[in-house]
Amino acid sequence: MTADEPFAQAMAPGTDVQGYRIRSVLGAGGFGITYLAEHAAIGHQVALKEFLPNGIAARAKTGDTVRPMSPAHQDDFAWGLARFRDEARTLARLKHPAIVAVLNYFEANGTAYCVMEYVAGSTLDARLGPRGTLEADTLAQVVPPLLDGIEAVHAAGFLHRDIKPANILLSDRGAPVLIDFGAARQALGAHSRSLTAILSEGYAPYEQYQRDGDQGPWTDIYALGGTLYRCVTGERPPEATRRIDARIKHKPDPLAPAAQAAAGRYPAPLLAAIDRALAVMESERPQSVAELRALIDRSAPSAASTLIAGAAPARPVSAAATLRPDAPPAAARRRRLWPAMAAVVVVIAGAAAAAYVVVDGRRAEEAEQRRQAADRRKAEEEQRLRREAEQAEERRIAEERKRADEQKKAQEVEARRRREAEEAEERRKAEEKRKAEEDEARRREADEAARKRAEAAREQAEADSRAAFDAYQRGNHDEAIRLSTRAIDSRALAGMALAHAYVSRGHAWFARHKLDSAHADFSAAIGADPASGPAYAMRSVVRRRQGALDLALADADEAVRLLPNFARAYFTRASVYEDMRQYDRAIADYTQAIALDPSHPTAYYFRGRLHETMGNRALAITDYRAVLARKPNDASALGALRRLGAAP
Repeated sequence: MTADEPFAQAMAPGTDVQGYRIRSVLGAGGFGITYLAEHAAIGHQVALKEFLPNGIAARAKTGDTVRPMSPAHQDDFAWGLARFRDEARTLARLKHPAIVAVLNYFEANGTAYCVMEYVAGSTLDARLGPRGTLEADTLAQVVPPLLDGIEAVHAAGFLHRDIKPANILLSDRGAPVLIDFGAARQALGAHSRSLTAILSEGYAPYEQYQRDGDQGPWTDIYALGGTLYRCVTGERPPEATRRIDARIKHKPDPLAPAAQAAAGRYPAPLLAAIDRALAVMESERPQSVAELRALIDRSAPSAASTLIAGAAPARPVSAAATLRPDAPPAAARRRRLWPAMAAVVVVIAGAAAAAYVVVDGRRAEEAEQRRQAADRRKAEEEQRLRREAEQAEERRIAEERKRADEQKKAQEVEARRRREAEEAEERRKAEEKRKAEEDEARRREADEAARKRAEAAREQAEADSRAAFDAYQRGNHDEAIRLSTRAIDSRALAGMALAHAYVSRGHAWFARHKLDSAHADFSAAIGADPASGPAYAMRSVVRRRQGALDLALADADEAVRLLPNFARAYFTRASVYEDMRQYDRAIADYTQAIALDPSHPTAYYFRGRLHETMGNRALAITDYRAVLARKPNDASALGALRRLGAAP
């Protein structure tokens, strides 16, 4: 009964739930998980069933809380939990040795728990194995209490709805106990539109596959019949939907009758009762447990034991065959009858002789006349019958001809109707095809027109974006903002093109010292194209100006990663390092920027300034002279050289 395999959703051993400590997992299914637990205070072992419907709820990644999988599942979860609670309350009122006892119910961890009696033993399914059967004497011990338990469930106005070998426990004493009622589970399946997922194939009758199926005691009787069928044949019955399909198509039932599959090994009335219980139509099954018990009890008690043992049953003795104690032997009776019989023969012979003398010739003649008259009447009757038969045959032939003519006319009418219908169908299909082709042509035209409009809008937006960047470079920042805004608002751009438009406008905002607007546009560019290195580089510049050096460094790192050959990215990061007083790193990035773009005078100047700050006069002079070599009249470089006494 204990399951050693792990269940991903199960609570860990040792977890305490409302005073019950989890020991292990007993089983898990689509409706919840059942644990072996013990009362923390008194150590009493119980079976603790947790409401955790698969596909509707799941346990949180941390902790033991159970939550609906999404807001859309909230209603199904709450509805199913209410059914789970109602079922626990109903079962708590059932006191029967063949029904698992419900001891407590509580709600915790966002879900509900049902505390049940723990029955040591194994399931009937485990007892049977893959293809095993139950011995006849074991079956005789299991069936009566099982019938009593199911009858008690029905008497309480309740149905089990999931009787199968896996839901019948055999205690260590061999007594059967019904567990894992499926009423709430099927109700939740019907409510959440996932009915077939919770039915037990082979044991669920056809009405359970229907959302409005007529369910009653006969529903559980079918499942019990399937369970007993498994016990006597070793095979699970075929699915009820297959059987009903075969019946509709007038094909053989795929279920081999138990009366054939297990003949000779179990009482014939028991096998016949199993076959009745497995009738595919509910009206053909026993309608109550009492009716099923009556069918099974035909094999009990003495006849059952005789059939199980393999001996032929004794033939009943009728009342007519019973002997009286004072009846004499047959031979003596025959001896006493002989004298009487002889006397009778003599009397009869004498009477016959007297009659023969009395009869005269007249009476013989009258007898002959009567015989001849009878012969004539017989001949006339035979002739009349022949005539009537011939007339009937003529009428039959005429009727057959009439029916044949009518059938021929009907066939002609039907053929004409079918031909007209086919022609009408062909015309309808041709019309549909024509309309579909016209619709497709219009759709293609509309798609092409939309594509052209989108293409034109995209081309215009891209042109605006390029013109905006040109305007920014010319210093016309208002024009750059206007054009890039028009490109963005057109909604014709995406990806790199949209990112370029945001970057163009961001440059213009930055040039106008609108740092927040520039930051927003560079962030939007990154959202449109996460691989936009220039956007990361410029957002780093903005964040550096805003004093957010850590964020500025992160953006500069990303710009370098995306554009390892882009001198501006290294220059940007060097500026951040310089503000963070990490001068060695700043010099390294300025050096890399110069290596990638030797014509970049600004990188030389800033590196020279850092060398000067760090006391490296010769290196500073070299960098300042490199600036003048590329920009001869650079005032900043000339001033720095004068300051160092190295003016040209």
